[in-house]
Amino acid sequence: MPSIGGSINQSVEHENKFGSKKRKFILDFEFTGDHLSSYEWIMHMADSSNTIFDISDRSGIDFYTVYESASMFYDKDLLKVIR
Repeated sequence: MPSIGGSINQSVEHENKFGSKKRKFILDFEFTGDHLSSYEWIMHMADSSNTIFDISDRSGIDFYTVYESASMFYDKDLLKVIR
């Protein structure tokens, strides 16, 4: 019978072993808690009708912090620019 769920004593999946480079960022800025907060706002408001300015204004998070966070999403193909 196969193991279902859990992680104790289970081998690491192939994707986790060899795909970790996809989850790393090379940053040229200091990553802060505001970046994490802006992730939530971006995921909530990035619906093609809101801009980074809108997200910054509504969240109260500095524009450049939201921009840096959105850039990280963009670099990993999680967000795209709509003109």
